[in-house]
Amino acid sequence: MKITLLQRQLLPTRYSKQQPARSHAFQEQLLRQQSIPSPLRDAYTPSSVMPSLGLEELSVLREQRVTSPVTEEESSIPIFPTDSTAVKLEKLQQIAAESDYTGMSYSEIYTAIWNRYDRAFDGRLSAILSQAGPGPVGWTDIFNQFDEETGKEVFTPLFQDFVDQGLLEEGEWYDRDDTEVMQRLSEIKSAPFSYSGMSFEEKEAAILEKYRGKHSYLDFLSMQGELKNALVYRNKMGRDGESDFFSTLDIQLRYNYVYQNDIVEPSQLRHPNPAVLLSEEQWAHIFREPFDVHRFINNVREAQGTAIFLRDPAFSVLSIVAGQVDGWMDLMDRQDRR
Repeated sequence: MKITLLQRQLLPTRYSKQQPARSHAFQEQLLRQQSIPSPLRDAYTPSSVMPSLGLEELSVLREQRVTSPVTEEESSIPIFPTDSTAVKLEKLQQIAAESDYTGMSYSEIYTAIWNRYDRAFDGRLSAILSQAGPGPVGWTDIFNQFDEETGKEVFTPLFQDFVDQGLLEEGEWYDRDDTEVMQRLSEIKSAPFSYSGMSFEEKEAAILEKYRGKHSYLDFLSMQGELKNALVYRNKMGRDGESDFFSTLDIQLRYNYVYQNDIVEPSQLRHPNPAVLLSEEQWAHIFREPFDVHRFINNVREAQGTAIFLRDPAFSVLSIVAGQVDGWMDLMDRQDRR
């Protein structure tokens, strides 16, 4: 399926810095989603929202990390863990301006940029790029800058190569039927994880194995980011199916896990971006807490009948989503039995 440049401009390709205000009807529908019974929400007690580390302990940890800069072999500009997101991004821009990629392959360039950002942001880049659920303030800016830098250095020239080679027409975007384009993109995006040379099925199995036994919200987002980045979902569902699949995940993660009544008041859910209301300590707690992946996926399956597909309400991919969820759970069950 080919998508024209005009159609591509109508598709969401990145986070916006501030999500637009939603319509009253949409807000009400999301609030109704919040009222659907959820084992995760029911099990969420007031005592569980208290971070295991107090403010004093968190402060000590920050002080201990001040003297440990994030190493950057390619630059003399040090990035410290205690730098703010804005400062880290500014330094990464400076590093990018002085970087020379002469003689490097697209995979090598992408890996260099990926490693730079992943080190700067505590190994969370996969989670940040997943767009599978809400995250802390600043993740939007990280996503956008990484997207711009890799676009400039890798994907803009690469897509021109695709046009020159007759694999795509000028202004067209790719989908799962563009086999060679998909394979080359997946190889480049898989390079930081050493998944290159694997089939899509082998990459999926390797990623699920990597995260087997890791059941925190951060682990779940990271797993989704790797599956998405390797184009596993795009290959299985196509562009439209992938988009609606992640819309379903995002809504379920927001209202059946992150935006619990004990964290955010129901009235605050009308805020265009409730994530900005959560403190650093609350996010630290959310990232650390055990996350029951199987139960969550069952919730996703049960909610499919009322899922909200923002991109195109008339387009239904429930059967595709159901098939993906069933296959995913089967793989995880087989791994857990090992």
